[in-house]
Amino acid sequence: MTVSQEFANLPNTIFDQTDGGDLDVSEEMEEIRELLYELIKTNFPSGVTVEHLAKVYKESYESCGTGPPLPNDWLEHIRVAEEFEVVNRGPIVMVYTRQRNAPPMKLDAAPANPLNISKANASSGRREKVRIRLTDRELAQQMKSILVYSPVSTGCAVSVIVVACDDTNAITVQLASSRTDFEQLRANMDAHYSDQQLGESVPEPEVGGVFAIRDTDLHWYRASLQASTLDTMCCLLIDIGREISVERKELMRLCPDFALPLTYPIYGINVRLDTIADTTSSIYESCGTGPPLPNDWLEHIRVAEEFEVVNRGPIVMVYTRQRNAPPMKLDAAPANPLNISKANASSGRREKVRIRLTDRELAQQMKSILVYSPVSTGCAVSVIVVACDDTNAITVQLASSRTDFEQLRANMDAHYSDQQLGESVPEPEVGGVFAIRDTDLHWYRASLQASTLDTMCCLLIDIGREISVERKELMRLCPDFALPLTYPIYGINVRLDTIADTTSSMCAIRAAFHTQQPLLLRFVSMDTTGGVHTVQCAACTPADDSCNSQLTRKHSSQASFGVSSEAGDVVDLVPMELSEMPKNRFAVHVLAVFDVGNISIRQRSLDPIPDYISSAVERDSLAQSSPPIFNELIPGRCYAARMNAESKWERVQLLGPSSVDADCFRVYSLDLGAFGIVRRHNFRFLRVPVGLRKVLLAKCKISGIKPLDGSETWSCECQAALCDMLSKANNVEVDPISEWSEYPDENCPRIPFVTAKLYADGKDIAHQLVAKGLVLRS
Repeated sequence: MTVSQEFANLPNTIFDQTDGGDLDVSEEMEEIRELLYELIKTNFPSGVTVEHLAKVYKESYESCGTGPPLPNDWLEHIRVAEEFEVVNRGPIVMVYTRQRNAPPMKLDAAPANPLNISKANASSGRREKVRIRLTDRELAQQMKSILVYSPVSTGCAVSVIVVACDDTNAITVQLASSRTDFEQLRANMDAHYSDQQLGESVPEPEVGGVFAIRDTDLHWYRASLQASTLDTMCCLLIDIGREISVERKELMRLCPDFALPLTYPIYGINVRLDTIADTTSSIYESCGTGPPLPNDWLEHIRVAEEFEVVNRGPIVMVYTRQRNAPPMKLDAAPANPLNISKANASSGRREKVRIRLTDRELAQQMKSILVYSPVSTGCAVSVIVVACDDTNAITVQLASSRTDFEQLRANMDAHYSDQQLGESVPEPEVGGVFAIRDTDLHWYRASLQASTLDTMCCLLIDIGREISVERKELMRLCPDFALPLTYPIYGINVRLDTIADTTSSMCAIRAAFHTQQPLLLRFVSMDTTGGVHTVQCAACTPADDSCNSQLTRKHSSQASFGVSSEAGDVVDLVPMELSEMPKNRFAVHVLAVFDVGNISIRQRSLDPIPDYISSAVERDSLAQSSPPIFNELIPGRCYAARMNAESKWERVQLLGPSSVDADCFRVYSLDLGAFGIVRRHNFRFLRVPVGLRKVLLAKCKISGIKPLDGSETWSCECQAALCDMLSKANNVEVDPISEWSEYPDENCPRIPFVTAKLYADGKDIAHQLVAKGLVLRS
């Protein structure tokens, strides 16, 4: 078989390097390579993805100052280093280490390229595909290399599906939010392995590898081989946490498509029940600093005077009190925690007396179990925006907990609709939690922030909104609504990450708040002091920053800018090249006049192209019956819009949300060179034919004059005279006296700009303004 010329220069194996790679031998890069080598060799002997490696390096060395910063092109540096192997596994790039100064491993004598190797057969003209297949253990390692075994933060309350439950130490759950994804994986595996030709048996299965197995429910699952005998394989179904034994012939090779961790992570989460006994054991018993905790330890401290053991519904709380102090007496009768039963000898009736928590104790009880990190740092979670004041004052609820919150609100409405159950608070304590009816006539849990004689300033803790009410409107919160395991605090305080594009993120957040539709947020970090998360809008901060503004100079240096199409693709509108702008005097259309230094123009020689563009935009916009949804309005991209119901459709760049209201957006007209405000219903997707993707707009400044008072502000009289001369002229000409450049205003698109002389019907406009005494010569 002969090899075609296009593959003749490929390296012999996927591990070999090309001759064009240059190794950076600087001290800083040598140190980085040494740290990366030790990191992989020690912690990831089976390889690691580049994303996870960079994250671990920054956490282990860069953030604590023990290693130099990782450069953006670090991967290219280690590609050419002999002690590393960089291999593409489909969409995943893996990094391995190999023995230093050892020759590269040869797969065979034939040339090869990463993952997919195409060889041309000169005699038959047929191209043969050769795949480098991962072993079963490599598949397992690939799945675990990206998977974080803590998909939720320690201590947080999350809705889950229990899929296996043997005892308190052997429980497997799945996140309720990922259940649909798991069922989709199972359906795809069922469809895949129903074809007998696709199922491949494994002659020599390796312990620790991952395979496909059909369970007794006739569904196919991913399974990790735990142990094996001659014919029996003991496997763990990793997504549902159940162990089963199957015959060797029932073990099938797992299709690599089902082992991609970003597509199908491991859904099973192993948990065990935790108690105060576990905490005490981990602090003292396991370290040998204290004796073992007996099984009946709680009974012993119940009778000790320095402890108080109180049942709070389903929760048993333990408090301490001053030693040798008498226990608090509620009345003269003997008491027991929480419920006290007193027998009346004369009537035979048993009276119930409840120990009631103070308002501050209720607040503390709610926070005692609640962890302010309901999601893991770095993950993207669907949320509902319930309050949005600015980038530092945003409150969200997890979309998965929205139903629970609405149930709480309905229960509070039902409870407090009975006047006998609502109890006012004569002396409310700052920091306590109460019940308040908001203007929407719903009841909410509220924390008292400050108080005056009659006005109470409260924070509605589940929706993050501050309100002021009269003292008489503050009601005692029923303890049933303060149980943290039943009704945790649903409001999560977040702020936008300033590193990302806050304009586009704030636009999406305000839109989500206005529509109450779910929004995907990426939780970047958390302030442990105040419990405030730093987040990014996942839709506006992809890895390639494609949602950043592509029009303005401060966001991009490219000459083209993005256009959103209804199909979801982004095409480019292209401004006029500086090199193709006229160098000599030429006729123009004056599109808009703002002042002497900001005049929008278009070359007359381009006619009738603008008419074609206008007709196409108008036709395609009218053909669309509805505007884009909020999440499809991305700052920096271009759309068709009209400023009001009477105006024509034109091409605009979306700049961001407007302060008018959540339904308005700031835009820049690409055909007039003017800013404007457009409501959402006046937007349409821009469908631009290939031949009409030019932005014909240019800007110019009149040379040789300056304002009368020597400032940079032109007088109203000068502005009016300039507009009058240009609007009445039949022929306006521009004579450039400087080189063409980009318009210097960073808030405007990258359009051509020139300093020039302007002529209206052959008369120099600068001379006319000087003659009228409106400006001075410069």
